[in-house]
Amino acid sequence: MDHNIETIKLDVTAFVGFQIKKQADVRKLHDILIENDIDVGFNTLRRLYQFLPYSQPRSKTLNSLSRFLGYRNYNQYQNSLFQNNNWSGWLATNRIELTDHLDTNEIEDLLALQSNPNYFQMLFAVIKAFNYRNRIDLLSILFSHESLFKPDDRFNSEGLKIAYFFLNSLHLKSKKEIESYYPLLKKGSVFKTQILDLFIDYRHLTGYYGQLTEERLKTESDPASILFCQLLLNYRLFLNGREDFKKVNFNPPINQLPSVLIGRYISYQIIYLHYKKGESIKRLFEKLLPKIINKDDVFIFIEIIPALLFIKDFEKIDVIVNRNYENLFDHSPWNNYVHQCLYLIACSLSDLKKGDLKPAQTTMSIINLEKMEGTAYFEYTALFYHIAQYHIEKSTKNRPHKLNEVKDKYTALRRATGFKRFSTTFLKNY
Repeated sequence: MDHNIETIKLDVTAFVGFQIKKQADVRKLHDILIENDIDVGFNTLRRLYQFLPYSQPRSKTLNSLSRFLGYRNYNQYQNSLFQNNNWSGWLATNRIELTDHLDTNEIEDLLALQSNPNYFQMLFAVIKAFNYRNRIDLLSILFSHESLFKPDDRFNSEGLKIAYFFLNSLHLKSKKEIESYYPLLKKGSVFKTQILDLFIDYRHLTGYYGQLTEERLKTESDPASILFCQLLLNYRLFLNGREDFKKVNFNPPINQLPSVLIGRYISYQIIYLHYKKGESIKRLFEKLLPKIINKDDVFIFIEIIPALLFIKDFEKIDVIVNRNYENLFDHSPWNNYVHQCLYLIACSLSDLKKGDLKPAQTTMSIINLEKMEGTAYFEYTALFYHIAQYHIEKSTKNRPHKLNEVKDKYTALRRATGFKRFSTTFLKNY
């Protein structure tokens, strides 16, 4: 039964001053409603209070009962519930923010807030308060309760925002301060899966994010999580311009992994074969491409496309984009925009390679770089964006001051990330 319907039933009985325990009580309530010019049938009330087989009350009945309680209609009554519940929810949130001991009662209070539309804002308020107070012990307890982080399908987008804002508070902390967060990496903590895995902070892969990943790998036992850490740490070596990145293998079938991790695994194989072994990726793609090329879950391509951009294999980029165009450019999830920009940049660079300047320019004009800011892949994607910008300018107007302007932005991003692989030579010779 609808929670609001149960609430209005309780409010009606509170208003008349007696409980509905027997049919005589229903009759008494009916008489009171008639006296107040409220038109609700006796049998309707019997069904509502389950003295007859229950059926969902009609809007006319709910509007009438709402008017009896002093509201214009049921919508106004529901809005008042929302406002009251919202206020009480924030009061409970504030109390938890200030607590010194997070026990079962506080956890149950948080779980009770999950029906509130603002639940994720409330959850983040608690996380932010604990973090600001340097109460890692309370954060550790919070992240040990997985049920707090996955109440419904809203988590896919709202959870990503929590991960972003939380991790964004860490990048100014010293290495020693980051060490205080190591307890969040313990076994059973969803900090790993719901924070670190959700928002991969490429900008700080050489900073706090890489430090936490290194520490996580020391105690990680889950094969997929071990793979996640190994791939990121070796990819960091590659992006930093080093040559000591190692081969990473995964024995179970990769189709058992989440789509993004499959893509990351394949992308690293591409990088390793091309840069470390000097081998063609043709055999790798002949083996893997049929399994992934028409895969509905396009998150698999988020990591593959950049790897193909690094080795300038535009033929395979074209195959992926052409066969998955509609899914790749689905505009529904808010966090997909940066991925769509990456695919557009790849298309533009592919057109440039073929000498098709006009479509390359048109494609690049669609991209709003500012709209990408705050996403996990922003700096990473923006570096490729400036490469495309540079070569469009070079192939058209070739203005030295514009080329230097793009080069300066590219260089600033390279320095901010520490990604020496994006050298000035890489930019100019792309």
